[in-house]
Amino acid sequence: MRRFTALAASALALSLSLTACSSDSSSSTDGSNSPDKLTLALIPNEKVNDLVTTAKPLTDYLSEELGIEVEGVVTKDYQAAVEAIGSGQADIAIASAAQLASAEDMYGAHAVLQDERFGADSYAGQFVTNNPDKYCEDEPVASTYAASGADYLYCNGTATPEENKGQGPKGLETLRKIDGETTVAMLGATSPAGYQLPVMAMESQASTSTASRRCQ
Repeated sequence: MRRFTALAASALALSLSLTACSSDSSSSTDGSNSPDKLTLALIPNEKVNDLVTTAKPLTDYLSEELGIEVEGVVTKDYQAAVEAIGSGQADIAIASAAQLASAEDMYGAHAVLQDERFGADSYAGQFVTNNPDKYCEDEPVASTYAASGADYLYCNGTATPEENKGQGPKGLETLRKIDGETTVAMLGATSPAGYQLPVMAMESQASTSTASRRCQ
């Protein structure tokens, strides 16, 4: 079944690395500040075993480049990776922008690297609909999603036939068409692009729509 992307939320959720100084591995046996070992906290993909398998090339590469052992551990979700930093169970973690802010506020962690995928250092959360007649203000166009190479249909100016850069925010005004009879499926509450930012966008558009009706 083809899916129609109705709208794109803001492109604020980034993949970032965090580091804190609470782990016992922060100093080496020779008394220097260089660690003997680093523990990298990762979040599971759709299948935890897949991530455990694919994480090894990353930890092997880091071990070789840094000259110390890097071990990967799989956590339940982004926030669990942050908690691993705070508790000293991990030295570095890969997390989103929201969890980076949380780690900074709670544990004094800070960003040391920023992820870049397919030439982009940010991405847009997208609303997907099976009712394009209601939510699409223009004719949906087919565009390739670079991460998978699959073609999807996009509308409301979120992509062109030639390119799909995930730019936003666009088309958010059509969120006002969501009513009390509409069922909206969301991702986990800790996901900025899959839950937090979309909820904020829907609340903002609902408030705008209410204010507009009052003015009339």
